[in-house]
Amino acid sequence: MSRALFRRQRRTTPWLALGGMSGFALLALGFAHPPVSTLDAELGQALFAWRDGALAQACVALARLFDGLGHAPVQAAWVVLIAVLLASLGGDRPAAGVLVMAMLGQWGVNQLGKTLIDRPRPQLDPQLYTVGASFPSGHAMSATVLYGFLLLWLWPRCRPGLRPWLALAAIGWIAAQALARPLLGAHYLSDVLAGVALGLACLAPAHAWLTQRDSHAFA
Repeated sequence: MSRALFRRQRRTTPWLALGGMSGFALLALGFAHPPVSTLDAELGQALFAWRDGALAQACVALARLFDGLGHAPVQAAWVVLIAVLLASLGGDRPAAGVLVMAMLGQWGVNQLGKTLIDRPRPQLDPQLYTVGASFPSGHAMSATVLYGFLLLWLWPRCRPGLRPWLALAAIGWIAAQALARPLLGAHYLSDVLAGVALGLACLAPAHAWLTQRDSHAFA
């Protein structure tokens, strides 16, 4: 990769942080007011009412699979496995450590946001078990940091022709894990959008570190 490309990537870091924080702040200020509150309520009710047909049931089953991957014990094991693979097969112990720190950091930020904002969960499915406040979505936030980090780490290490597909896979996985939450009635749409936005902001320091480190290794 050229140094010019890495310079452009370095300029992306502040925009990633600023864009993520701005999006989160706008949603935090707006979720209790129309049109955001109206869209949240109507979309949540529409998704819940749609879950009757065969196609809908298949989507719900798939959503439960992605949802399960985002639960704390499963995701913790998944993060440890990825960190071990980065350190062993990837030969990159520093990146493994940064990944673990990024995931711990986003978890702390998420818990702080939930505590300060304390938005109640949607009351659509009385049998659905949820823990903690609704805003922002921890599933969406952690998926953004985890798979965003993997995308950034793999980007300079794969062939240029594969990079668009790699980006699509990461974005698709994040979207699937995030959108599973409103489909199951566990979050409002604004919760998952805020989780993605705040996840991007939390990813910015890791992005800066990877770009700076890899610019010397691959340029």
